[in-house]
Amino acid sequence: MKNFKIAFLTIVIISISIFLMDYLVSTPAIRESSGKAISKMEYLKIGGIPQFVLTRSHDITNPVLLLLHGGPGSSETAMFRKYNQELEQHFTVVYWDQRGAAKSFSEHIDPESIHLEKYLTDTKELIDVLRERFDQEKIYLLGHSWGSALGLLTAHRHPELLKAYISVGQIVHTAKGQELSYHFTLQRARERNIPEAIAELEKIKAPIQGNYTNPEDVHVQRKWLLALGGERYGKTGYTDIALEILLSREYSAMDILKYLKGMELSFRMMESIGKMNFFLDVKAIAVPVFFIAGKDDFNTPTPLIKEYAQRLAGPHISYKEFEKSSHSPMYEQPEEFNNYLIEIKERVEKPLEAQK
Repeated sequence: MKNFKIAFLTIVIISISIFLMDYLVSTPAIRESSGKAISKMEYLKIGGIPQFVLTRSHDITNPVLLLLHGGPGSSETAMFRKYNQELEQHFTVVYWDQRGAAKSFSEHIDPESIHLEKYLTDTKELIDVLRERFDQEKIYLLGHSWGSALGLLTAHRHPELLKAYISVGQIVHTAKGQELSYHFTLQRARERNIPEAIAELEKIKAPIQGNYTNPEDVHVQRKWLLALGGERYGKTGYTDIALEILLSREYSAMDILKYLKGMELSFRMMESIGKMNFFLDVKAIAVPVFFIAGKDDFNTPTPLIKEYAQRLAGPHISYKEFEKSSHSPMYEQPEEFNNYLIEIKERVEKPLEAQK
């Protein structure tokens, strides 16, 4: 009986905690005497389904910056809010959980709608909503990892909607990237003399045209890529990211479950990602493009990003490498990252002012 009472009390406490987490979901208010601030959580109907959008700014007359998270299906709102909220003073920052991701997940989403073209039309639709809502002809678009593919293709197809495209951890050529990632991981394992890593990597062998003999072998390679610093700079796991999501004001306990289900649903995109080769498919973009790469990034290998930046044609192509970063410079060197985005805004806005 005593054990039952303890178990029952534990369930009650957990249930109350979950209820309170759900009840207290909100985004902190921005208090500005000018009355131009916004801190708004909402669901917008995009592509025919409700999708979660968070908008935050100290001044809604600032340029709009739309964030395209990675994954697919891995919302980065909690991480951006922790490390990059300074940008809310300089931009009207729009955080979006894409189709099927995190707070945008629903059991009613048709799995067949999880494909590249649908994500691209969703992105354009949201951009048009933001342009009208904030009375801005063009916005800034930032894409990270999977979001960089969405961002690059959107900038290529709709340059008239954008002031600039900002790329972080750009997907360039997935098959070539897999090969570079494997060889980097094996080389670093040998340099650090880690017998277990060397043995496991030599056993699975390098991918051929981006494909491993056993599709499950990619998980072995990614395990050691993380452990050896090619995924996250100075970290060997994802516990801190999980905690940031759990402790986020904007997400509830139920949202965490939706986050996991959304990641599983969005895995359908991996086949399309595996075929991407922007060396062939996107050779020019008619808006300024700013590539940001971490020196140690071998998830989306930095050497490929640098080569692509050199070959891409456009009115302005920049490449910046962060020395103490891997795949996510915005979290690994947040102060430098935020300052660079503010610098980008100043560089882009000055010519626009001159045109008026």
